[in-house]
Amino acid sequence: MMKNNEIRHASDHILKAEWQAILSKSVLMFLLMIVIQVIYNAFLFVVAVSLIGVFDNLFLQALGGIAMFLLASLPRVFINMGFNWNFLNLATEAAFDVRTFFEPLMSHPVRNLIVTLFRELIVSLPVFVGYLLIANIGGPIVILNGQLETSIYSFGIATIFIITVAIAMTLLSIWLNVIMAFTDFVLKDRVDSGTFAVIRSAFETIKGHVLKYIGLQIILMLQLFGGLLLGLGLLMLITVPLANIVEWLSVIIGIIGSILLVVFAFAMMIRFNIIDAVFYRAAATENRND
Repeated sequence: MMKNNEIRHASDHILKAEWQAILSKSVLMFLLMIVIQVIYNAFLFVVAVSLIGVFDNLFLQALGGIAMFLLASLPRVFINMGFNWNFLNLATEAAFDVRTFFEPLMSHPVRNLIVTLFRELIVSLPVFVGYLLIANIGGPIVILNGQLETSIYSFGIATIFIITVAIAMTLLSIWLNVIMAFTDFVLKDRVDSGTFAVIRSAFETIKGHVLKYIGLQIILMLQLFGGLLLGLGLLMLITVPLANIVEWLSVIIGIIGSILLVVFAFAMMIRFNIIDAVFYRAAATENRND
């Protein structure tokens, strides 16, 4: 298995070699996604209005609204998956291709959607359970015989319980996010596998590399926030003194600097995804060799 610095260097090499194709095709797909989403949402709106007219029951209308809300996210789900499939292409020295964006919709779309829904359900489960614990146990702790107990002791117990649950919920969410991180890559890598086979393969790929992956993500987040803070600090050092001398020039430099910070954040997000693909490829190769 490659070391984290080797994974970062390999990913940076891919980004430097393919940045033009990544940028041009990502922007094209982003614009196309806006058009698709607008047309799709307009269609769903017409369907939703029709459903409201058909069902007189408020409960059924609410269910229809929830269903329409979930359906509205489908284009984004498949296109985001297409991005991940393209990043896996780069990790395997294949082309970053516009056609790959549509492959998740053309190849086993039901399986791809079920895996995505299952992943989101598993990842959000700690938040749901934590909320129930805090609402049904943390709150009643400070209730005594139907009266609000105002003592520092009872309030302290409730606070400690809520903080403990929140910390446990956060740690469990991080762990679940990590073990489910490679599902999109497995969906492409094992195109003929079933739903549960994909989930099992994703878990087996990350197994033994969880701490290494978390450490890599921490380094990347520090690099992102450090770069943004450094850029913002330099921008403030330039524009604030300049505003007292030439105000219009300060505004122009501020706009240019803000655009550069957005570009930097966008480039770092792409780098994150390429690193994930390279990490997955290295871990999957090691598992197959074993």
